[in-house]
Amino acid sequence: MEKKPRRKRLFVLLVMGAGLFFCCGGWLVSVNSFVPGHPISCVWEGGKWGVWGFGNIGCNPRTQDGGLICMDQQQCEGTCIVPGLPESSMDEISAYVGTGICTTHRHNLGCIVIMKDGHAVQSCSD
Repeated sequence: MEKKPRRKRLFVLLVMGAGLFFCCGGWLVSVNSFVPGHPISCVWEGGKWGVWGFGNIGCNPRTQDGGLICMDQQQCEGTCIVPGLPESSMDEISAYVGTGICTTHRHNLGCIVIMKDGHAVQSCSD
């Protein structure tokens, strides 16, 4: 009769230990670290976890310079985009000369209007 409570206690301790490992030791990492390719650390650091492009599953990390003004792709960690122009005609896009805004996340897929040397150009990527 004593073996059943002992097994039950052992099972409960095993489950609790596994829970602590996956919660605090195995999956969550410290606040200042970033583990690319892991959903919990991705979201913890402000990234977006999902399917990107043609079935690539992974993290789209948050950028440090999101929202800053830019005039070229090289000035941003992510993409220098022109908000409001994607629905415009190609004439409006090619006539635009000005500034863009750095994106808040590194990878930006689809057809968007980006800044290149101070001029707006349409870019499509998957």
